[in-house]
Amino acid sequence: MDRWVCRREKRRLAIDQENHLGYRRFYNVMWYCFRQRGSILSISNSSGAKSEQRKGKGSDRVVAVLERMGAERIYGVPGEEILDIMESLRKSKKIKFVPTRTEWGAALMAATEGRLTGRPGVSLATCGPGALNFPNGAEYAHLGGFPLVMIAGQKPINSSLHGHFQVSPLVSVMEGLTKYAVQIGSVQMIRPVFSEAFRIAQEEKQGPVSVVIPEDIAAEECEEDEL
Repeated sequence: MDRWVCRREKRRLAIDQENHLGYRRFYNVMWYCFRQRGSILSISNSSGAKSEQRKGKGSDRVVAVLERMGAERIYGVPGEEILDIMESLRKSKKIKFVPTRTEWGAALMAATEGRLTGRPGVSLATCGPGALNFPNGAEYAHLGGFPLVMIAGQKPINSSLHGHFQVSPLVSVMEGLTKYAVQIGSVQMIRPVFSEAFRIAQEEKQGPVSVVIPEDIAAEECEEDEL
């Protein structure tokens, strides 16, 4: 009887040892898989974050260029055609948006900043009647020789302009009042156009320039390394 009990106990002990080793192996394999899975997830998340960071809009490029040019404040009145620019300004840590009652008041304030600092002041308005309030401030900057960059929104240009509400020929209107008036036709034009605008505004004799940005150009996606 005792011999039978000893054999049974030995067999049970061997099974327990085998199970213990099996559990250990299982635990080690699961822990390895968990660590590997965590590494894979972290890599995929980081790569996903990088891919998300690489995406931007034309409006983000506009604000990036303005920051590079040293703009600290933008005076203006929000509107539908410049909503993307307003959102990009909201995310900016270097530029403060200063809301004004009227667009011509925004242009006058920006021109006065240019007069006091010697660097171009920046004003922002939506299309139609909004941007058509700029000429008052443009003439003030023109006569006084103050550097001023006026940014105006416009209806989308990649679709028909016929029937669009408040469409106006802003470039034609501003040509006679500014040193430089241009409408941006693609995301690739944003950086060179603004660089040229700031350069001309600061050239002797200093004065106003006008840049028109269509709504669809401001909303167009672009790569982060192109900002």
